[in-house]
Amino acid sequence: MNLKGWLRGIHHHCSERFTDGYLNEFFFRFNRRNFLPSIWHKLIERFMTGQPYSYNADAL
Repeated sequence: MNLKGWLRGIHHHCSERFTDGYLNEFFFRFNRRNFLPSIWHKLIERFMTGQPYSYNADAL
């Protein structure tokens, strides 16, 4: 994945005003591209170990 290809594929018009935001988003995605499987497992683990939330108990 390169920056130019990503910009052309995602953003059809790029403004100089938002250049820093575009670069931040690209580097965020680029740096986390290898963590996707571990993110899924951590999410499921937190679902399993978390306390259930009851709407009825909080309404009283």
